[in-house]
Order: sequence, then structure tokens, then C-alpha cells
Amino acid sequence: VAWSPDGRLIASFGNEVRLWDVRSGQEVAQIAARGTVTWSPDGTMLGIGGDQLQLYALAEAGSAVRYAHVTEVNEADITGWSKVDYETPAGMMGVVDSAGRIWIGSPGDGISVLSNDNWTTYTADNSDLLEDYVTTVALDPDDRAWLGTREGISIFDGETWLNFTPENSG
Repeated sequence: VAWSPDGRLIASFGNEVRLWDVRSGQEVAQIAARGTVTWSPDGTMLGIGGDQLQLYALAEAGSAVRYAHVTEVNEADITGWSKVDYETPAGMMGVVDSAGRIWIGSPGDGISVLSNDNWTTYTADNSDLLEDYVTTVALDPDDRAWLGTREGISIFDGETWLNFTPENSG
């Protein structure tokens, strides 16, 4: 399960993803997708990573919401949600930061960031990312991306890289 940052919703996953209202204990949505779930730091987006990455924007009733499906298969049907398609680099795991940027990591392909409808891909060849084999993507409260690799952890704030390896961190 994954708790929303404000503690109001829980996302559970198995054969599908379900959203639960914590106070009432009632199911509020069911998404026909399989994979691990993660919330954006501000709680407005839910990412589901598995064989594909799907992103769901959450909003209060009557507000505009969107469903961004970044691959071509297994679309979810959520009443009242609109669909936004992005062409995306290969990627299976991802998170959304409070600025609405989508961070997608993929083993062997580095990290790709979607901002203002433009993709930027960071690899070991064009940045200080430790290596292209990214196994984990997480964000801290300051929107720094923490990228787990086989060589260690790369932290990126959008401008500066900081790397931790067994050799330099003990």
C-alpha cells in the first residue's frame, strides 16, 4: 500500500490498483492496472509502474483531472478523467514531482524527465549519473530525485548531481 502525502487516501495494488478513503474505509476508485504505486510529493498524482508507467492526476470533484498513459496498452477507464498521451523513452518506474515533472527510470536507459511537454534524458555519458542502469526512482520533499543504480545512489535537483557509492560513503 502507499499512503497519500496528506493521509486521506491509500492506494493498494495487486491485480488492480484501488484507492481507499482512510476516514470512511470506502473504496473510491479502481484502476485496471498492475504494478507498484507511488504518490507525487503534493499528493495530486499517482504513478503506477509495472510493464508500463501510468500516471493519474487527482483533483476535487468538478475540477479538471487528467490521466496520462505513457505507453500504448492497457488503458484504464476512470469516469470523468481525460486521457493525455505522451511519447516516452523506455521506462518502467516513475514519479511525479510537485512541479508536475514526470521522472521515468529504466534499467539501461538512465533517467528521463518530462517537463512542459519536452523530454530530457540523463545518462552516464551526458551527465554525472553514476550509470545508466537505474533501478529505483524516488523524490524527497525538496523534489530532488534519488536514483538507485547498481553502483550506488545518484541525487539530482535539476541542476546539481550528488553521488554516493560504497567507495565514497562508507
